[in-house]
Amino acid sequence: MSAFPLSKPDLDVTYIERTPRYMPGPWVYPDVGPQYMGIGNHRFTDEELVSAHKQWPAEGEKVKFIAHVINKSDTASKPTRFDWKIDGKITASGKIPSIKPWQEFTTSVTWNWKNGAHTVAFEADPKNIINELCEQNNLIEDRTDAYAFLMRVTPELYSAWKKKPNGMGSYSFEDWVQRHVKLMNGVLAGSKYPKSAPNGCLDRIRVDKFEVVPKDKMLSTSPQKFGYDGGWNFYDDNLGKENSWFDYHIKDDFVTRVDTGLIHELTHQIGAIDMYAIVIGSCWNHARDEDGDILAVGYQVKQPDMMGGGPNPIDFDGSPLPTLYFTPHPDGEVTVATRGMYAAYSEETVAGLNSIHGLRRGHFGLYLFDIPEESRIKVLDINGNPVNGAEIKVYQQTPQPGPQSIGEKPTFVGLTDSQGIFSLGSRPFGDINCVGLNGILYITIKARGHKEWRFLDICNFNIAKWRGSDKVWTAVFKTNIPPETAPEAPKNLRWAYLAPGKSGRIAWEPVKNAVGYRVYRLGVSGPNASFDPLYVKCLEVDGKTCEALADVPQNGDVPYYTVTAVDEQGRESAFAGSKGLTTWGPAGSAVVENDGSVVRVTLQTADAWVQMRSPFIAGQGCTVKFSMKTNEDVNLSSAGLILDVLGLGVVKWQLSEFSAGMDLADGKWHDLQIDLRARLDKLAAEKGVTPVAARTTWNSDWVVMRLCFGAFSDKWIEPTVFEFRNFSVKLD
Repeated sequence: MSAFPLSKPDLDVTYIERTPRYMPGPWVYPDVGPQYMGIGNHRFTDEELVSAHKQWPAEGEKVKFIAHVINKSDTASKPTRFDWKIDGKITASGKIPSIKPWQEFTTSVTWNWKNGAHTVAFEADPKNIINELCEQNNLIEDRTDAYAFLMRVTPELYSAWKKKPNGMGSYSFEDWVQRHVKLMNGVLAGSKYPKSAPNGCLDRIRVDKFEVVPKDKMLSTSPQKFGYDGGWNFYDDNLGKENSWFDYHIKDDFVTRVDTGLIHELTHQIGAIDMYAIVIGSCWNHARDEDGDILAVGYQVKQPDMMGGGPNPIDFDGSPLPTLYFTPHPDGEVTVATRGMYAAYSEETVAGLNSIHGLRRGHFGLYLFDIPEESRIKVLDINGNPVNGAEIKVYQQTPQPGPQSIGEKPTFVGLTDSQGIFSLGSRPFGDINCVGLNGILYITIKARGHKEWRFLDICNFNIAKWRGSDKVWTAVFKTNIPPETAPEAPKNLRWAYLAPGKSGRIAWEPVKNAVGYRVYRLGVSGPNASFDPLYVKCLEVDGKTCEALADVPQNGDVPYYTVTAVDEQGRESAFAGSKGLTTWGPAGSAVVENDGSVVRVTLQTADAWVQMRSPFIAGQGCTVKFSMKTNEDVNLSSAGLILDVLGLGVVKWQLSEFSAGMDLADGKWHDLQIDLRARLDKLAAEKGVTPVAARTTWNSDWVVMRLCFGAFSDKWIEPTVFEFRNFSVKLD
């Protein structure tokens, strides 16, 4: 079968199956969550759920383990022996006869079933009597309580593995799969979290059977047949072609290279969800502020994970949490630590699987429903004192219109009590989606002239329960809400000067009785703040100055800064409004000077531009107004407005399009008005696009993520100065 005759035998222990098999109860997912239905057309009664439906063998029941051994070689093997072991002790031994090339030998042993975690192992040629092609595939050891998998492979792909040696030196598809099963079990065991899963994940998987099945049959029947918790289908539509799945994986070195995608999918089979499903793009958050602006703040769950979670995990007290990785070894064992080659499992995945350990699989995300009986949020001010009467609005992620969205209407609205507490009740997510598509809460907090936002996700509630908060869990938000007697917040926060690649100079108006000012920049988590601070202090200046140097942040095109005022008693004000700062924010190679009333923009290169406005929704009647002048001989087709509109992409409008009859280079102020909505609708009609078709918002309006002024000539231009004042956007 191999490309070259194999002169040595190879006794390959491919898998151990167990009989009798018992069926996991099938689950269905109506709108109200997963329900346990029954077998076939029979729906289980409550009594049957706890008595008649048998998922595991009974204590003391006689079960049979069947070992499968294939001689993966062109040479017949000599007779040898085998050992069966239970919990590491030999319980049976016997003879393996001579096995012809590519033929299979099976043998079995019985065992009186014991509940809990035990091991069964089968080893061929334990004394190493036979000189084999590969000596590393003579032993399989499974946990008896591991979840049973059915692995199916097409005849063509199975044959391909017989023709080339894999990284272990064998000609075995089964060896490649079993290596990944062993790696996965090692990562499950090694992903330990002291507060919720100190012993790692309790679950294990095992291959209960391999089947060679034609692709058409494979795709027409479920791999989760009777008795199996899950499985996987292996086929290669590009077999025989360059860069096929087989060509890639036959080169796996069986040391460092791992198909983490396969392990990811097998982890789904035991009920774990995609962590990356708990996410919201900033353009899908349509909660609005008091001015009607969308905040355009996104979120990604902070659960670094093989299942796709985001970085920078933060504990409930705001401290950083470690991220776990695994490193594989040649023997299939793994090391799980805070440094390694591949992402391991997060606390959510590990503790979640532990919460349903022993329940036969076939469901998905069942552990998401495991939350405290009541959940609350508690708001603390900048001094750590409870905030009474803080206005709370809680918005929930929904799967529609998609891909995942925060709507305009909050789910909860209310005020904190004298202890700073606001209750979310017993079901803050209602009926949680089984893959977490509605598992994010976006919370806005407003008190004493100060506004902040925070995110909570379903994982926070789950982990709180698994750490011991069965009855009540309180999420504590440490905010920058000022004390009631604090000075006013600085006003007219703006960029005073910004040169490309250099520090910017931000400025603000003086505050009465302020003896100093504190400058903050967006924190490590950025807009994804949950228990970590939204902003972190970066510098202080005395009360005699109203400006400071601030580095241009690297995490975006908009300057994410704010400022507070401090009085003689050390009382700190609310944050200065940041809208003025994000207006005329830096980008490209534009130079910006802003004295608080006039903005002077110097475009130095053909791709220079500057942001004029933070994201907004362009409703019916939306217009843009501003006054502009320049003393230079300007080519009105070389500069203008640049918009990034969801569903329409990047839109560029030359100055000449809305300055007909004006001499903009006469050194005088000219008032310009642009019917933004009408222009967008006209462009959309030309492209055959609508807001609904583009799925950009919920009310058939356009979402403008950027409104900029800049140069878009394809040629280098000399530095050109434009001056602006009275810039405004009328939303509708």
